[in-house]
Formats: sequence, C-alpha cells, structure tokens
Amino acid sequence: MFESIYESLVKEKLRDFEKDLSVLTRGYEEAERELINVRKIKKQFKDYLKGELRDISQTLLIADINEQRQGVFEFWDLYPDSQYKQYIDRFFDKYYYERFIARYKLWHERIHRTMDLGYAFLLEVIKRYLNDLDKLRTKRLLKRAGEYVLQEVEFLGDKRNSGKCTVRCKINEDYVIYKPESGRIFELYGKLIKLVSGDDNYKILNMLQGNKYFWAEHVTNYRCNTESDIREFYKNAGFMLALAYLMNAVDINDRKVYAVGKYPVLIDAETLSSTNLFSKKVTKGRKLFDRSVFKTAIIPMHYSRENKDIIEHNALGDVIFVARSESDITDEFTSKAKERWEVRKYKGKHTHLPKLSGESVPVWEYVDDVIEGFDEGYDNIMDSHPAIYKLLKDYENTKIRISLRNREFYSQMLKKLNSPELLKDKETTQDYIKLVFTDSSIDEYSLKHEIQQLMRGDVPYFTTLLKDRTVYTQEWDRALKRRYESPLECIINKLDDFSKEDKEKQIDFIRSAFDYDHCSLAYFDNDKNIESVVNEWIL
Repeated sequence: MFESIYESLVKEKLRDFEKDLSVLTRGYEEAERELINVRKIKKQFKDYLKGELRDISQTLLIADINEQRQGVFEFWDLYPDSQYKQYIDRFFDKYYYERFIARYKLWHERIHRTMDLGYAFLLEVIKRYLNDLDKLRTKRLLKRAGEYVLQEVEFLGDKRNSGKCTVRCKINEDYVIYKPESGRIFELYGKLIKLVSGDDNYKILNMLQGNKYFWAEHVTNYRCNTESDIREFYKNAGFMLALAYLMNAVDINDRKVYAVGKYPVLIDAETLSSTNLFSKKVTKGRKLFDRSVFKTAIIPMHYSRENKDIIEHNALGDVIFVARSESDITDEFTSKAKERWEVRKYKGKHTHLPKLSGESVPVWEYVDDVIEGFDEGYDNIMDSHPAIYKLLKDYENTKIRISLRNREFYSQMLKKLNSPELLKDKETTQDYIKLVFTDSSIDEYSLKHEIQQLMRGDVPYFTTLLKDRTVYTQEWDRALKRRYESPLECIINKLDDFSKEDKEKQIDFIRSAFDYDHCSLAYFDNDKNIESVVNEWIL
C-alpha cells in the first residue's frame, strides 16, 4: 500500500545516480572494465530506501487517507479502490503536498534526512571499495581470483552515527563486511584473547583497517567434526567470557558471536568495554550486577517458566527465540484500513551455537567446559597482569561505544515515534520521549542528547576513548557534565581486584545462569530478572 508514493520519492533522490557514480569511478576503471554493477546496486538501494520510507510513513498515510475519506466530498461516491487511486494521484499535487508537509514537519525532515544520509553513505562505501580493492586482495578478504565487480551493497543493522550502519558487500561471489568505525578495538581483543586463552591460533576476525572504518571477513557458521570440538568450543567460550568480564563488556549477544568450528568468533567488538553512566541512586544489587559476568550478556539472565526458552539474546545458552513487534494492514483500501500490531516469535538463526552433524548443540551438557575455560582464563589474566596492563596502555586511545539502553528498547521507541501524532512538531515528540524517560537513571545532560538523536530517527550513539572520562555524542559534542572513571580505569581497578574469592563468586554466577531447578539465582518468574533477584538476595 502506498508503494507509488515511496517510489516517487526515491526516484527523485536517485535521478543522478549514474552520473554521480561516473564521477566517482573516474580514474579507477581497469582497461575500461566495469568495476561496479550499477543497475543491480541502484535497484537494491532503491528497495532499501523504499523500505525505510515505508517504516516511517505507513501508519501516517493510513491515518491521512482515512481522514480524507471522512471529510472530502469527492471521495464519498467512490469505491474504496478508486478512493485510494485518487488519494495517490493528488498526494503530490502542490497545494495538497505543501499542506501535508506543513502539518507533518517531522515526517518531511525525517524522510529526506534518511534518503540524503543513506545516499551519501552508499557513495562513501563505493569510493572506499575502489580505493581499497588491491588491499582487499592482498589481505585475502577476497578469496576468489578474477576480475572483481561490486555486485551488491546491503545495509544491515541499526542506523546510527549520522545514518551509517554495517554494510555487506558482494564482490563477484565473495562477501566482505564494511563497518564505519575504527577497528582498533578488534586488534586489542585479538591480542588479549590469545593471551588469556594461551592459544596463538585462537580464531579472530580477519580485517583491513582504514581511516575511521574497516573491512572484515564475512564469517559463516562452520561445523565441528567431533564432540571433542564441541567441548573445545565451550571451553574457548569460557576464555571469551573471562576476558569480557575483565573488560566490563556489555551487550555481547548472539548476533555478535559466530561459531566457527571450535572457536566462538566475535564479529562486533564496539561494546567490548564500558563505563558506569548511571546516577548514584542505584541499589547494591545493581552495583553487584554491574561488576558480574551477567553484565556481559554472554550468559542468560532471564527465563520463561512456561517453556524454559531463553528470551534474551545471550551469546551462550540455547536456540534464541526472537520476539518482534510487526504490523499488517487490515481492511486494505477501505475506510477501516489500519495497522494491526502484534508480537511474533521467531526461531533465531542460532549461528552463535556450534554444529555437529548439521544440528546446533546448546550449552547445557557443556557448562563444566565453559567454567573450565573461565577458570583457566581468569588465572591466566592474574598471571599476565603486566602484559595486559601494557596492552591496555598501548590501546588507550581506542574508541568504544557506550550503550545507554538495550537495542530492543530503541527499536520499539523508534517505531512509536513514527505514529502520526508524533510526526507533527518537535515539542510534542520531545515531551512524549521525556515522559517515557521520567524514571531514567541516566543523567539529564546525556538524556538530552539521547532524545535529540531519537528525534532524528537514529539509534542513539555515544562513544568514548578507553582512557577518557568524558562520553561523546556522534558529533563529538561532550555528552556528560559529570566525570566518571574512564573505561581503562574501570578495567585496571577490576584487574587489581582479581582474586580466588572473586573467581569463585563469578563461577557460582555462571552455574546459576544454567541451572534451572537448583539455584536460587536462576529460576526466575517472567517478570523478574537477575538484577532484581540479586538485589533481594543481598539486602
């Protein structure tokens, strides 16, 4: 529904696509050979933009056409499909469109910002592909020899950092990932995980570092050959958990880890470290939680009593069931047309789990292997204190992302902000967001910048350097007035606190995460999570 409106808006944006690409590729052509499949990429990007406009506009357009059906005399004697056709025909009439824009100012700003930033980002990715093609070959990110042609550019994940996101490029038959951020945190992770595991062959992401961006291999879920490999995988996951615990990592979920043979491979490390952003009004339980292995999101924290499915996106555990809020249009083309929203549950891809004989193998029979890896990794960290400290100092200027809230919260908030009443003016929308955030423990200055980014339709994006006590917005405006410990200070303080007693406590937490029936910290009601249970436990 309304596809012709989206088509018209996108067509106008892409009218100079071939000309812009011609300018971009000038000087790069090899013996007049095509380096880019222009037609295919243009169609793919057009479909992407139409999907973005649909997400922003669909609810609004349904409300608007139904309003016209009730108040416009010319509609009264027409059949529903004729009413729809007339609405489409008159939408871009100068008088009607100007009134529509005047009424829904935020809608107009958001759709054009989405198209402008997306288009600029597409050209950026293509230009960097052209610049780096020889390096991609040398780094063996392109495995198949031949005359390379960029076939596809697919935008993935959340839009943040001024409309940018992760991109999957298809070059001939090879896939390669482009990320618009520094890859130095991956370099640090690679060196640390080999130190913590004692395994110089520990599988890490193959990548090519650019200036404020990097290319990485497209990782696929690779099976294990024997049960011994499964046990090795979960022991290696224990090493990863020990390192994530040391680094105060957050949000290391199932989407950020791929099972590649006997190794869990981290494919997104931007939240490998963190700092405390919360006000002083936090409970003892929250402080304990924030200093525990649970904070990493690698192990489960919340269960459903009914079927014992893990309903979080943790990187260890079972097959993930994804709950998504989705909509259908009911009574299409009639005056009763509306969006019907419901939460639907899908079986996830579970690429974070190792495979044996074509079947994913969950952790339940291998918890002792996870604990063995964590135990050994923890001891290796204690024994390698000077080497780890030196590595951290060498990488103290590395940028990391600071997560204020979880991804699903932002996803649902952005859907709500596409409601007609919230696309009219900034004041109404700001007041609504402030109302939702009334009980937020995040400081007011950060909250202000968080709201500004949501207003633009972005997932809020905050960063800092490992050594820095100040958190910044995506524009590098200072986001925090108060000073906290830097991520590096948090890591060093935790490293100094490593002890046999702390290790045993964290191992007890790991056991509790996978023991449904016998641990008071594990068997939660649907409306409880580990934070509330820990809070009750220690008070």
